[in-house]
Order: sequence, then C-alpha cells, then structure tokens
Amino acid sequence: MSERCRDWGPGLARKGWFLILLAAAVACSRAPAATPAHVPRVYVPPFAEPVVRQWAEDYVTETGAALPFDLDPQTLDSALARLPMEPNGLLLFGGPPPEGWFVTPLASIPVVILVHPDNPVLDLRPVDLQNLFAHRTAVWSNVGGSDVDVQPVLPLVGEPLRAWFESIVMRGTPVWPGTWLAPTPEAMVSLVASEPGAVGILLGSEVPSTVAVVRVLAVLPSEEGYPYQLDLLAFAPQEPAGGVREWLGWVQAQVTRH
Repeated sequence: MSERCRDWGPGLARKGWFLILLAAAVACSRAPAATPAHVPRVYVPPFAEPVVRQWAEDYVTETGAALPFDLDPQTLDSALARLPMEPNGLLLFGGPPPEGWFVTPLASIPVVILVHPDNPVLDLRPVDLQNLFAHRTAVWSNVGGSDVDVQPVLPLVGEPLRAWFESIVMRGTPVWPGTWLAPTPEAMVSLVASEPGAVGILLGSEVPSTVAVVRVLAVLPSEEGYPYQLDLLAFAPQEPAGGVREWLGWVQAQVTRH
C-alpha cells in the first residue's frame, strides 16, 4: 500500500497542477477585453481646420502632453448633429451656438483676400470686394489691375466662413452665380493659383506662396487694424472637462500672450 502511494503521489500531483493551470488558462481566455478609453472629438469646419490643427500641434510641442482629443473636420450641420452624442466634445466655429450651450471665445482670426500671384492689385476697399464678388466689377482693370476677367471663388454654401463673408463683406449683396466653389482650403488655394483672374478668401494670416494676399484699406491681415476678423468660438452642450478643458485654456492663454 505504501509503495503504491509513493508511485501515485507524484502522478497525482502533476495531474493536479495541470488541472489548475488549465482552469487558469480557461479563466483568462474568458476574461472580457478592456474597453479602450474614450477619446473626445473636436469638430471644426473645413476652412478653420488649418488654424485649429496648428494650435493642436503647438500644444503638443510646448506642453509635451498628448493631444486630448481627435480633430474631426465636419460641415456645420453634421457637427451639430453629432455633438450631442459626443461625450466631452466641442465644436469650433464663428457663429452663435444653440441656446443653453456652453460657449467661450478663442480668438479673432483674420479673413484673408487671395488673388493670383501675377495680379498687380495690392490694395482693395470693402466696396471693391463687394463689386468683385457680385461681378459688378467684371474686369480687374476697373480696380487698377490688368485686363483680365474677374473670377470669384468662395467656400461651399453652409461653410461658416462663407456665411460670415456674405454677412460682413457682402452685406446682403448677392454673390455672382458664376462664382467657383471650393470645398476645402486646399481647393481654394489651388483654384486661385490656377486662374489669373481669381479672387478668393481664406482663414488665417499664413497662406502658401502660390497665391498673393491683398491689403484691405492699406492694411495686411497680419497688421493691427485689419478690418476683417472672424471671432472663433468653442461651444458644446455641456462645459468640457479634463484635457479638453485644459487645451481650451492653453489656446486662450496663447492668444492673449501674442
């Protein structure tokens, strides 16, 4: 009897440890996967994306922190539809928010008037811009330029920058039906750069060298006193928290400092 016990003991021990390990492996395989942490979304209209993306990159560079959100370019209607279902999300654009929503100002961004780099016109008045985009001025020679046909270029209808332009610059004067439409800042730059008579708009004072910037009332967008500024706001159904809130404060501090 004792000999058998000595023979069986190690076998039973090995078998017992095998069963324990097998049970542990099964338990681990059945454990639910960890749910990834939710990353908030910051929605921005296409023509404001370059400005906001630069802020995001500068934040990461200066603070060393990871960006606390995903930047998501959307049309205004799409962003307004998505935002109530987005925890801790934001929408950045220049316009009044829905009633009762959190809102805070971020910065005044210059709206730049673009022309082809070969266009000799260096300065325009507000009335000149109204006439150009309404095509009442159809040839650049009427405002001191060459004998080239004027071709207005604007963002799509529904883009907040276009709504701002029609309200502040056009002041109710209809834009020309033959106006070319640009869905993105990149498309705007490409169209203006490719057409000698083109005139368009862009948000932000830094523009590619493939187009030229026109003064308004003898003032460049980067200079004090430039008349066309879009007030960019951040708003959401509820006040944001955590990293998104910290990023908003950082942007506001940068704007104040500069």
